[in-house]
Amino acid sequence: MMPRLSLSLLLVAILTPPACIEVPDVVTPPETPADDGGTSSDGGGSPDGGHTPDGGGQQESDFTLFVSPSEESIVQGGERGFDVSLGRLGGFSGPVEVQLANPPEGITARPATIGAGSTSGTLTITVSTSAAAGSTTVTVRGTAGARVREAQVTLQIVPLANLLVGWAAPTNSKTYTNGRVALEVRVENGQPERVELLADSTVIHEWTAPPYTYEWDTSGAGEGDHQITARATRGKTAFTSLPRTVIVDRTAPQVESRSPGAGATNVSVRAPIEVAFSEPVNPSSLEPQDIQVMTADGATLQVTHELATDGRTLRLVPKQPLPAPSVIRVTLGTVNDHFTDLAGNSLGAEGTWEFTVPAWLPLGGAISAYPGNTPAEQVVMKRGANGLPVIAWSEFDGTTKNIHAARWTGSTWEMLGGPLSALPGPETHATQPALYTDVTGTLLLAWSEDTGPEKKGRSAFVRKWGNNTWQSLPDFPGAGAFEYAMSSPSVTATPTGVITINLDIYDGVSFRIEAYRLAPNSAAWTAIPVNTPANQLNPNGSTITRFGDDTFTVYNAYFDILNQRALSVLVNHSQLLGASPINTPTGKGPGSAVIEADGNGAPCVAWIEAASGSTESDLYFTQWAGSSWSPPQRVSTQASANTDPSLAIGDDGHPIVAWSGFAAPKRTIFVARRVDLDWTGVGTPLSVTTGIDSPAKKPAIIIGTDNIPIIAWQELDGSSDAIHVRQLNQ
Repeated sequence: MMPRLSLSLLLVAILTPPACIEVPDVVTPPETPADDGGTSSDGGGSPDGGHTPDGGGQQESDFTLFVSPSEESIVQGGERGFDVSLGRLGGFSGPVEVQLANPPEGITARPATIGAGSTSGTLTITVSTSAAAGSTTVTVRGTAGARVREAQVTLQIVPLANLLVGWAAPTNSKTYTNGRVALEVRVENGQPERVELLADSTVIHEWTAPPYTYEWDTSGAGEGDHQITARATRGKTAFTSLPRTVIVDRTAPQVESRSPGAGATNVSVRAPIEVAFSEPVNPSSLEPQDIQVMTADGATLQVTHELATDGRTLRLVPKQPLPAPSVIRVTLGTVNDHFTDLAGNSLGAEGTWEFTVPAWLPLGGAISAYPGNTPAEQVVMKRGANGLPVIAWSEFDGTTKNIHAARWTGSTWEMLGGPLSALPGPETHATQPALYTDVTGTLLLAWSEDTGPEKKGRSAFVRKWGNNTWQSLPDFPGAGAFEYAMSSPSVTATPTGVITINLDIYDGVSFRIEAYRLAPNSAAWTAIPVNTPANQLNPNGSTITRFGDDTFTVYNAYFDILNQRALSVLVNHSQLLGASPINTPTGKGPGSAVIEADGNGAPCVAWIEAASGSTESDLYFTQWAGSSWSPPQRVSTQASANTDPSLAIGDDGHPIVAWSGFAAPKRTIFVARRVDLDWTGVGTPLSVTTGIDSPAKKPAIIIGTDNIPIIAWQELDGSSDAIHVRQLNQ
C-alpha cells in the first residue's frame, strides 16, 4: 500500500503561498543520514508510512517534505526563496527544522523552523560570488527529532557576467493544462535585445522588451509532454533558461478500481473506502462538501479524506464504523463541482457507486467435506488457542456418516485430518460431535457412533489433535456392548491435561449419566461417580463446562413431585448447586440445556421448554447469583417453535445465546445478548437461503477475538445441508 497524505495537508502543500519565517542565525547541519524514501521530480519526498488492510491500521506519526521549485537559476552573489511545505501524517503536529544538508562550497541557507501545526515556510538559499558556476544539486533536509525527510533541488549557478533567464511562471517543474497556460519569463543581471519562447525547440513567441508574458494556446499541440524554454540574446551570445514541462491533457480521468467494489455485498463496517484513478487528480477539486458517503435512507456519514502522494488514490476513512446492515452510496463530486485531473478534465458519472454492509460477515462459503448431495449437520464450534474458530460436524459420504473438523486460518477453512470413524462398516454412523479447546492449544473431539445391526447400540470415542493428526484415546468401559447406548458426549479438560467426559447412557431399561476422567499418559479412563438424587428419574441430556478446579454439569430428569421433567446442576458430579429443580412456572418440560461459566466462575444455563405434545417452545436463561439461581428469563420473544440453544460468555461478562426459531416465512437463526439484565437482539436473523424448505438450525456460538460473536449452523443449500459460519460485523 502506498503512503498517503491527508487531503487538507496536500492542499496546503500545493496551493498555499508560503509565509516568511523568522529564522535563527546559520547553524551547522546535524550529521543525520538521509532517509531511504524516494524524491519526486517536483521535490516531494515519499514517506515510508502505510496502512494496514481493512481500515484497521493507523499511519505512523511522520511527515513528508516538498520544495518548490525543484529547479532554479541563481546568479553568483544572489539569493532565492524556495517554498517548503509539509504533509503531516498520523497526527504528527510538531515543529520541523529545515536546512541544507552538507551543501557545496559557496551555497548557504539560514535554517528555518516550520512551527507546530504549520505546514509551510520559506527557505532562502544564498549563492556567493565565489560559488562555482554550472549545475549543482543541493539537499533540503527536514528534521523533527528522529524523523528526517529530504528533498533534492537543482541549482543552475549563473556567472556574474551572464544574463540569468528564469521563470516567474510556472514555478513548478511540471504544469498540466487542457487549454491555455500562462508563461512569464524573468531576465536578471542585464538587459537582452531579444527574448524567445520555445516549445519543443520551436519558437512560439518573441519579445524585444519586458514584460515577458505570454498565454500559450495548446489546442494545436498534441497531448503529452512539451518542453518549454526561454532564450535571451545579448549581442552574439544566447542565454537559455532551465526547462519547464507543460503536459497537455484533454482526456478525462477514469476510475480504475474501487474498494469496496460496486455492488460488493460483504463489506466490513471498518473497511476504508478507496478509489484508484487512471491519473493524478487535482487536490483543489477534492472539497470535503463534494465527497458524499450516505446510507440508502439518506443519512450522511462523516469521513476524512486522504490522497496518495502520487495523486492517484483517494482514501475515505469513516469517523465511525459503517452502519450495519446498510447500503452505502459514495459520490465523488457534484453536478456543479466535479473532480478533475491536474489539467482540469472532469471525472464523469463513474464517481458514484454503492455497496452493502451486512449485519454478519461470512467466514468462507458453504462448508461440506464432500461434493454433491452429502448432508453436513450437527455442527459444533469452539474458540481455538489463536482466537479463531474450530468446527466439527457429521456428514454422510454416501455410505456412512463420519466426523470432520476444520479450523479457520483467517482467510480459509483448513481441514484437520480426514474423516473420523472408529468402527468399520456402513451401519456405523458417527454423529453428535463435541469439541473442547483451550488457550494451551489442547484440542479434543468426541462423538458417538452406531454399533451392531439395526443401530441398537452406540459407543462413544475421543480423539486428541497432535502432530497434525487425530490421536486415539482409550475406549470407555462397556463400549461396544450390544444394546448399550452411549450418546451425547460432552468433554472438557484441565490446564494440566486431565480430560473429563460426560455421557448419556441407556441400558435398555433406563437413562443415567456416566462420567470419566483420563489423566495424561493414562492407559484407561477412571469412572467418576455421578450423584444425581434418587428422586430424579432417568437423568440425561447432560452438558459440562469447567472453571478453575470445578466442573459444572447441567442435566434434566423426571421429578415425581412435579410430574414433569426439570433441570439440575451438579458441581464436580457430586453436589447440587442451589435449589433443584430449575424450571419455570409454565409447567413445560425443559430440554437441550447448555451451560457455560462467566469470568467469575458463575455458571449460566440456557434451555428450551415446550409443553408435552406441543410445537410451541421458548428459550430461557438463568445464572447462578452466588446463593441461588436468578429467576428464569424468557429470551425467545422474536420467534416461535424455538430449538437448539447455544450459549457463550463474552470477555465483557455478557452472556449471548443463539438458537433456531420460526418467524414467517421460515426458520432462521436468532442471536441475543444480555446487558444490564435485559436481552436484546444481535444483528439480523441468520439464513443464507430463502423459502420455507430451507430451514436454518442447530447453531453453535462462540466469542472470538475483540469480543466479536461468531455463529455456525446448518442449512439446506440446494439439495443438501451445508455448514455456514458468520461473524458479527462490528
